Amino acid sequence: MNYTFKRYLSDAVETTEVRGKRGICYWLNGTPVSFEDTEGGIHHTPAGIVSDGFSIPKFIWKMFFLILSAIDSRIPGYVHDVEYWLQYLEKEQADMNIYLGICWLALGQKWHKRFLIRTAAKIIWAGLKVGGSVAWNKYRRELEELGHDKVIQMHTAKTVEEAKVIANRRVV
Repeated sequence: MNYTFKRYLSDAVETTEVRGKRGICYWLNGTPVSFEDTEGGIHHTPAGIVSDGFSIPKFIWKMFFLILSAIDSRIPGYVHDVEYWLQYLEKEQADMNIYLGICWLALGQKWHKRFLIRTAAKIIWAGLKVGGSVAWNKYRRELEELGHDKVIQMHTAKTVEEAKVIANRRVV
């Protein structure tokens, strides 16, 4: 399967912050993130996923925090995590989709904020091209070893307590 992100169907998502070994993670405890692709297909993240939002170094995140705080930039991170975990796309397409998702969220912003958000999205995309292979390969081995259903189960929680356990296992 290969598609390109078109637009989000979810405007807002209900999340709960949980502290993990690598910092704050987010438990998607409400409506899953839904989006449409350019072929008209509808995709949903599983409800209950535990995600770190963006797996980027803290010093880079601090540079972009003020820029990306204008939008709910975690939403593209949730989708990107699921695309990495399940690998139903090529890595390059998953990385491009996070860029397109951030840019789509920036559409309602004033031109100067939109420019800054798109610039941040390009830098995040470039970082994924350079450093994302480590995570991609880790999740490929995990998927081959455990299978689709077990991988989803590893990253999904029904309660805050389960979400904390997942966040502390460093599997996000």
